[in-house]
Amino acid sequence: MVARVKPVRNWLLILSGLGLLGGLSSVTLAYSISSFIGNGTYSVSLGLGMAFLASLVIKVAIAYFQDVLANRIASKVKAQFRSELLSVSFKNINARSAEVSLLATRGLDSLDAYFGKFLPQLVTTVLITPIFVILFFVVDPISGVILAVTIPLIPLFMIFIGLATKTEQDRQLTSMSEMGNHFSEVIRGLGTLKLFGRIEHQRSVITELAEKLRQRTMKVLRISFLSGFALELTASLSVALLAVSIGFRLLDGEMNFALAMFILILAPECYLPIRMIGSNYHASSEGIAAASRIMDLLESKSNPFEERFSFKTGLEIWTGRSGSGKSRKMESLVFSENSALISWMPQQPMLLGGTIKSNIVGSSEFVQSDYEFAKRFAALEEVSDDQTIDDLGAGISGGQAQRVALARAIYRLRNGNLSILLLDEPTSSLDYATAAQIWENLVSLANDRTSVIVITHQLEFSELAERVTYVS
Repeated sequence: MVARVKPVRNWLLILSGLGLLGGLSSVTLAYSISSFIGNGTYSVSLGLGMAFLASLVIKVAIAYFQDVLANRIASKVKAQFRSELLSVSFKNINARSAEVSLLATRGLDSLDAYFGKFLPQLVTTVLITPIFVILFFVVDPISGVILAVTIPLIPLFMIFIGLATKTEQDRQLTSMSEMGNHFSEVIRGLGTLKLFGRIEHQRSVITELAEKLRQRTMKVLRISFLSGFALELTASLSVALLAVSIGFRLLDGEMNFALAMFILILAPECYLPIRMIGSNYHASSEGIAAASRIMDLLESKSNPFEERFSFKTGLEIWTGRSGSGKSRKMESLVFSENSALISWMPQQPMLLGGTIKSNIVGSSEFVQSDYEFAKRFAALEEVSDDQTIDDLGAGISGGQAQRVALARAIYRLRNGNLSILLLDEPTSSLDYATAAQIWENLVSLANDRTSVIVITHQLEFSELAERVTYVS
């Protein structure tokens, strides 16, 4: 992931250096406090007092600058990821628009903790922890041994808990994407759902998806809270083990009070960097999952279509299994640089309240010859122009609704003198005779210097096409 964000590497190094400086200032603070308490007179020299104040100021300043730099790093990374993602979102990545929107907003916003806290803390820990261990071995070998033995326990717990967290976080992101995609499809096909009376069913489906997302989110939170408790407990027990050892040696007179205070004050600081790695990882786990998904999409080569599509006159069929990306690719062509030349019938067209005539003509200029041609083309001659459709889409059958949508696309093609016609499942709800008549009309239209691309699973009509693209 870091390899894709080279411009922020220097900032990460600076942030890590600040963390290292903060750790060293903690040593100075611990020494100043232990010297002040341990000398028995509660008096402090000018040099020691200045060191204490300087270390305190440094720690406060470092905390401020770390937040500022962390926000800058996260902003740069998110801007780069968003730029890459949105530049190809509808061209050559295997994702729906709702998922891309989710990843580009909430998903990337969760990267603040990863690049602003987790990565700098990781580098700082790798640098500062060996220094603390060596320092403890120098001032008190027994405490150094205890520190060296107990510190690896925290990363060990982090690995086990992190694996479980990653699995659940990936599942939560998948559930969120599923819900977003489904909701987007429901909004897109709201007119058709009203037409067939399936609104209540979709409400129950969305409720079920929301409940699944809630359960998985709560599972991630449970693991995060339990992991935080486990890390805190391990660190607390480790410090307690140090304190017990120091207490017994103080009673035996083997250690002076100032050294004991120094070790006890500094011991929590030794475990703090590793504990912060664990907490920051959990805080950024959603962002990590989102960034991983984004990189998978950007590096994916699974799309069978080229990034740039060349329209050719004639009839072309796209076919293959459901969910292979045909409709998504057609949508990307609709909103491409050729959009001004395209007339389009989506898979789930929306009909508005009004007459058949108003649904076919829409906001275009009414031309009688174009209107009659569109009705003949879609085999709608038997349907009256004044046939009404209410706001719920009721008043006509499913097959008639599909033919009205086709007539609308044909009318726009003729009325706007366009050269490209894109149809997504135009005859899936029609009987064979009507479908065959429409396909014959499509062949005649394609022979008239028009580029016609049709998505269909009705392979019996594939022999009529000049080109057939199979998508697996």
